[in-house]
Amino acid sequence: MKFVIDCVNRMRYAFLAYRFNRQLKKAEQGNREAQRYVGMAYAEGKGVHFDRDKAVEWLGTAAETKDGKTLYILGNLYRFELPHDNDKALAYYRQAAALGYAPAIYMVGYAYENGEAVERNEQEALNWYERAAELGNMDAQARMGLIYYMGRYREKDLEKAFDYYRKAAKQGEPGAQANLAHCYEAGEGTQVNLRKAVKWFKKSAWRGDIAGLYCMGKYYQEGKAVKKSPKKALRYFFAAGYLWPAAQYEIGVAYEAGSGVKQDVQEAFKWYASAACSGNIRAQERLGRAYLLGTYVERNIHKCMEWMEKAAKQGHPQAVGFLTELYGTGVFGEEKYEKAFELDAERTEQVRQRQSHTEQEEFGWTWEKQARNEIDAEYHLAGLSIRDILRGRKPCE
Repeated sequence: MKFVIDCVNRMRYAFLAYRFNRQLKKAEQGNREAQRYVGMAYAEGKGVHFDRDKAVEWLGTAAETKDGKTLYILGNLYRFELPHDNDKALAYYRQAAALGYAPAIYMVGYAYENGEAVERNEQEALNWYERAAELGNMDAQARMGLIYYMGRYREKDLEKAFDYYRKAAKQGEPGAQANLAHCYEAGEGTQVNLRKAVKWFKKSAWRGDIAGLYCMGKYYQEGKAVKKSPKKALRYFFAAGYLWPAAQYEIGVAYEAGSGVKQDVQEAFKWYASAACSGNIRAQERLGRAYLLGTYVERNIHKCMEWMEKAAKQGHPQAVGFLTELYGTGVFGEEKYEKAFELDAERTEQVRQRQSHTEQEEFGWTWEKQARNEIDAEYHLAGLSIRDILRGRKPCE
């Protein structure tokens, strides 16, 4: 199989090299389209080795005709390829924008929003974004959707956000497709429609969007609007897992429970550790619980405290409750004892907030009441109390 792939790649490169040589001859004779092709070939390494200087040279020659796309490509070369030069990049973007090239107009807005080669100016950025969105640029439409959804620079308007997301999603912008799916899921700017949510999450996932991959994993995991399938859920989580800590956590859960895969608690621990190190709050609490109970790793109260503290700092209710009780024993010194009162006050505030708002986890997923009850049950497994833990007693002894 590898031999076949190598042969195909060699044939493809040979064809691109042949085509490059033909276009190079035309470019040397003054053909503008050929000059652009040669410049792009050097910029992308197609049929010839990458060479930014030659790419700039040929594209600069082609750009003399005041072609917006060519000027935009020149801007990208200076912005994305080393050595970076944001000043030159913005100059080319402005020239392309003056010719009405929508992607360049969007990039000028991006420069103003992020202060790249120009003083940061959110209102000016918004003006450029709106102009690009009106011309049909999907990146600008997706950005405008987010601006209206978050209420940044403009008053929050979910209906306008939904409209912009839909325009960008129809053009294939994966982030907008995932956001549109979330609008259908939550009924934000439109009516709740889980079938359409699944449709757009799938489109987003197939384009490699991490949020789309993760959310489709959750849909198959829970059997929401699709037939429940732990194996399909795990495939989506694996696809997102190397970049998204929340997906890494779900993979750990699958390995621990043997859901869609052969049970392997050691593999589960590895995924939990990966997610926890990346800041996932549930994985941090899960690791703390593993070191507390010694279920599939050697018991270690200090490592338990370390991970519980990290989870508590991000507001995990069970982690806060556990540390409050643990520090309240006074065994770990006066400083930790006083910390127990601070944590107790934080927990009280969390309870108050949960009574007035639906408690939500990262990326909009709510804490499941059943999961909280299961966690509480594990803490008190076989009557195991904080005092028992400090004495070194193990579960079911």
